Amino acid sequence: MPPDYPTHLRAYVSRIVRNLALSRYRYNYRKMRDSHLQIYLSELQDCIPSSQDVEASTDDTVNSAIHAFLLKQDVTTRTLFIQRYFCMESISSLSKKFGLKESNISTKLNRTRLKLRQYLEKEGVVL
Repeated sequence: MPPDYPTHLRAYVSRIVRNLALSRYRYNYRKMRDSHLQIYLSELQDCIPSSQDVEASTDDTVNSAIHAFLLKQDVTTRTLFIQRYFCMESISSLSKKFGLKESNISTKLNRTRLKLRQYLEKEGVVL
C-alpha cells in the first residue's frame, strides 16, 4: 500500500494488476520478441511523451492531462480508447463488443489519438 490511502482503490488495484500482467507478459515473450505489445505502443507513440521528455514534465501532469481529455470524450469513444490501450484488446474483439465495423473502430481510435495529441500540445505537455 502507498503511504496515503488511494482515493480510488479499484483504479489503484487495477493498475497494479495491469503492471504485473505486463511484467509477466514481457518475461514470457522476451526471447521471442513478440510484436503484439509493440503494436499497441506504436499506435500511441505520437501521442505520449518519450521517456526523456517524461523526466522534464512530471508523470502527474501527463496523467492528469490524459484523464481530463478522456473525461471530455463521449462514453463510446472513451470506452474504446481505454479498452484498446489500457486493456489491450484487439480491434476485432472491440468490433464484436460494440457492434461496429473494424474500420469504424480504427477510424475512431485514430481520430481520438489525433485529438489527444492536440490536447496535450495545448496543455503544454512536451511530446
